[in-house]
Amino acid sequence: MQQRLDYIDFAKAVAIVSVVTGHVMLYDLYGDDVWKTSLMSVIGSYQNNLFMFLSGIVSVTAIEKKDIIRDIYKRFRCLLVPALIVGIIYAYFIGQNATEFFVHKWKLGYWYLFVLFALYILSYPFTFFSNKKMRWLSILLIPVWLFIYRHTYIIPTKINNILDIEFVINYFPYFFAGNMVKRYGLHEKIFTLPVLLLCVAILIFQNSIEEISRNYLMLLHHNTIVHLAEIFVIIIVCKFYCKMSSKTRLYPIVLNVGVNTLYIYIFHYFALQLMSFPSIFEWFVNNGNLIIDIMASIVPVVVAIIFSLLLKKMIEKDHRIMKLIFNRG
Repeated sequence: MQQRLDYIDFAKAVAIVSVVTGHVMLYDLYGDDVWKTSLMSVIGSYQNNLFMFLSGIVSVTAIEKKDIIRDIYKRFRCLLVPALIVGIIYAYFIGQNATEFFVHKWKLGYWYLFVLFALYILSYPFTFFSNKKMRWLSILLIPVWLFIYRHTYIIPTKINNILDIEFVINYFPYFFAGNMVKRYGLHEKIFTLPVLLLCVAILIFQNSIEEISRNYLMLLHHNTIVHLAEIFVIIIVCKFYCKMSSKTRLYPIVLNVGVNTLYIYIFHYFALQLMSFPSIFEWFVNNGNLIIDIMASIVPVVVAIIFSLLLKKMIEKDHRIMKLIFNRG
């Protein structure tokens, strides 16, 4: 078993806290008007991409052909079964039904686990290639992905919503990039100060990069490059923080959040619904700003995370339920 990297768990904590913050803004503060807010614009630009990259970086990169079916079953049990069981319970909890859960594009919030399972399936063929062949394949994948990305509109809406095809296509580059970092052991080469400075420069000059991308579309995709730069900045900052702050009281708390992202993601929706008061949405729409949004989000975010971790502890006491839902215990 490979040793866990603390800064990866820290980055996972950043990702899940960002996701929960966005959902607090959506369910508890603004409702559908959340997309107009500055805070949502900031965290929305990186949260899901960061999660997908981190999922790729902790994914299996090389398995025997005979073990693929077993591994697919493992992913099914660890990703889809929790999404299906808890997601359907959540659907009834908010007054909807199982049918609405399946046909809903966002799967009532649980889309991420369905997309992650699909990305795992897509990653298995790459395990059959040597490292040298994989380098050439990675280059060939860029124009192929760009072509598919530009033609997702031809997929019928119902099929797209049920299978989350658009999400799979959109997030494939980030999962694949994380997978390649792990496959080639690039952690120490990529998550460095020079790369941090390069990524900061990309973010500063992203408008110029966008202009270049219009002229060289097949060579460059503006959004993907900028989002990867955001991801690298977050992970490298987490790495430097871990080196400097390993003895602080906050350190183990953040690590615990990063290790338990699956449970927080699965359960936090219930807490958000219990804290939701739509009557306050109008006040935030009329008076909210970046500072107010950050301050108003802190307590609900902490409550949702604690609620999720406590619910996990309760379920862990019954090994049968833990085994049924998460295939653990």
